[in-house]
Amino acid sequence: MGKTNVTVYTEDVEIDRPGFTTETSAFFGKTPEYQNLCHSVSYNYISNWVKEINNNNSTDIAKELITTLTNIIFKNDSRFAIFFDNARFDGTDYSGLKEYPAEKSQEALDLLFGNKDGKGFENYINLMNSAIPNLRWGYAQWNKGIKDCFDPDGWIHTDSHGQIDVTFNGIGDIYTDINKDIGEYIQFDLDLDDLDYNAFYLVSAADCLTVKLIKENILPFVDTDFEIIANSATINEKTVNYIQSSSNGMFCIPNKLAISSSPSNIYYYDVDADDWVDFQS
Repeated sequence: MGKTNVTVYTEDVEIDRPGFTTETSAFFGKTPEYQNLCHSVSYNYISNWVKEINNNNSTDIAKELITTLTNIIFKNDSRFAIFFDNARFDGTDYSGLKEYPAEKSQEALDLLFGNKDGKGFENYINLMNSAIPNLRWGYAQWNKGIKDCFDPDGWIHTDSHGQIDVTFNGIGDIYTDINKDIGEYIQFDLDLDDLDYNAFYLVSAADCLTVKLIKENILPFVDTDFEIIANSATINEKTVNYIQSSSNGMFCIPNKLAISSSPSNIYYYDVDADDWVDFQS
């Protein structure tokens, strides 16, 4: 495939992660104690994917793929409507942003493809880094351990009997009624009688759709790994399995971790297949 001229970004040019735009900072307001603004899809994932797509595809294909990625990050897809209709479990309300995804994704693409002043990629990635739908408050200590991996906004884990034993807001607690504890944040029907054993499930509908779209539309064209970090630790003499997520509650953060990157028992819900799908499939 011929090299594209979509951007002026080259392999020997490094752009440090920019700060957040004034608009994004104003939306989230004052930083809560012990928290940071956290990306669901990391800045480095986005930057590296755009670079790979740009360098390895023809101009037309690169434009199509980058447009798709941009729409995913800004949640510019009608299937993300539920994200903007429901506040997060911490109360963050995105409902006033229903026009934002289409407007901002187009603005980002115009910056990239317009390439004004030879800074098309720099201007584009600055805006992508500040995409509000890709950001949320999360605990800094948890976020630090995620590095560049995907940061899921909510998960559950099942024990050897297929019963829910751990959730993102209570490691080590027993949850027999997951809907009671997470409520409407689970935005699809979760059949508690049909869960696999010793498995993780992503419970944010927006996360599940994001993962689905990235796996289907971006990963076939890039070499960069797309990972979720799952850990285990001993808490109160009990082995506890959990996903590294900045949405995890302020429970004990173990110092000694047995780390397994993207184990084969993490599932996300595929809205088209109406079924759970292995993250590594």
